[in-house]
Amino acid sequence: RPGGLLLPMRLSGRKGYPPTISREREWVAWLVEQMDEKTVLTLGSSLRIFSLLDKSIEVGVQTCSSTSVVFDSKQVRRIGIVRQGAYFNLPLWLPVQQCTWLCCIRLVGGYKYAPIFHVSAAGAVHMVLADDDCIECQSLQHGVRSVWLAVTQQQDKGILTVTIDSPMSLRNLLPIVIDWEMALE
Repeated sequence: RPGGLLLPMRLSGRKGYPPTISREREWVAWLVEQMDEKTVLTLGSSLRIFSLLDKSIEVGVQTCSSTSVVFDSKQVRRIGIVRQGAYFNLPLWLPVQQCTWLCCIRLVGGYKYAPIFHVSAAGAVHMVLADDDCIECQSLQHGVRSVWLAVTQQQDKGILTVTIDSPMSLRNLLPIVIDWEMALE
């Protein structure tokens, strides 16, 4: 039946290979959905990104060789796309590595990556921002303005969801339709 669940997965190395996992157990998010009379099971890590934007977001990771995290946009590797109103569970291979890694996002279509959180080799998640705040996605084209994105986090039943949204919302509570315009100076 449709729904989500978080279950532990026991990890072990393959015979004849050096151990490549830092923990004995990792939490796996199981999501069961009904799509066109088919049951779809999606497995992912307990870290996921949700987008409320009307544009797609590209997700990338940068692995760090030491415990210190130094962001280098040239080292970011694309791992997926988050579409509007959709979740993107980070792949299971990320949390089981023996290294620190950084999760980054950018708008699809000519923007630089911006880091949102990093995960230590022990599995601790640290938001790059001090509090729920905004990040800047700089344009790759000269003369094109940066885009600011609101980043919030929520932990629910062991699953950490990082939500990406517009930093400003306008809501009309008047009983009439109003026209509005925004301009950057």
